[in-house]
Amino acid sequence: NFVFMKAIPFVLALGVALGLLRHRAARRTERRASDGAIRRFSAGTVAWHWIIAIGFLLALPTGVWQYLGGILDVSAPVPLYLFYRVHYVGAGVILLALASFVTYWWVNGERSLLVPRAGELHTAAGLASGFLNFISNPKKGALHE
Repeated sequence: NFVFMKAIPFVLALGVALGLLRHRAARRTERRASDGAIRRFSAGTVAWHWIIAIGFLLALPTGVWQYLGGILDVSAPVPLYLFYRVHYVGAGVILLALASFVTYWWVNGERSLLVPRAGELHTAAGLASGFLNFISNPKKGALHE
């Protein structure tokens, strides 16, 4: 377990480096589709989404097994250390992809996932209103007023 813990800074640094490389490569290979279609996501974005999905597919079931196995007091079909190792590999892949995405967005100035600077109060008020609507009438839901 300590090996994976000690590897976290290196995984994050590799993610930052890959994000910077992705930014550099994206500037050189920006192309339009030949058939006039609008390309919504670059190949790098699609690839990193698949990589993070693989990380979740490794980390989620092994984490659930660790959690439920302890609560239900059930022995694992394989040695428990294997669950931990697969779980940590999945978590490392998630951290790698996260560091790469955040670095790529930061270098490109991407801010579309953040709350607009002037809109914090408006966003918080909308969130509170939707939450109160959901609490007052859960069958109706927060999105249907």
